[in-house]
Amino acid sequence: MKILGLGGWPLALCAVIALAVGCGKKEASAPQNVTESTAAPAPAVPEMPKTVELPKPADVDKTSNDLAKVADAQKATETANISNDLTQKVAAAKAATEKATAVNTMAETLMATNATEKVQGLIDTAKQLIADNKFADALRTLTDLSKLKLTDTQQKMVDALKEQVNKSLANKTATEAGKALDGLLPK
Repeated sequence: MKILGLGGWPLALCAVIALAVGCGKKEASAPQNVTESTAAPAPAVPEMPKTVELPKPADVDKTSNDLAKVADAQKATETANISNDLTQKVAAAKAATEKATAVNTMAETLMATNATEKVQGLIDTAKQLIADNKFADALRTLTDLSKLKLTDTQQKMVDALKEQVNKSLANKTATEAGKALDGLLPK
């Protein structure tokens, strides 16, 4: 039968020591006219158990197993938290990469659009110069266009405009030559 639990024996030991120290103390002598018969009797000291029960090895093993299970659960929770953090960071990095790719694609599209618009603007300028009979300026513009990277359609248009300029220059030269000869030939 268990009289004191495992947690109670240090308290009982302290009580025994306190009583032992207290009993060894001598009281001051009573006045001489007081007799010893009037003194109060000393209080009775409760008797302490002679044995203390220690936990059984099976209880210690169970407690150790419980502590190990708690430690394993804490490690599993920490691992799960780390795994969740890493998953979130990977997802954020993936989203950032996709966003950067989208921005790069948009920038490339914009640059291509701007280049296409620039080429189209130069083609329109060359057409206007041809219409104004400014063939030398139109030829210079078309030469600048051939230095740029052109689509097949744009390249065909530039080639056609160059051919038109060359025909117009040949006609202009023939007309001017005819006028010059017209004044030289007798009528």
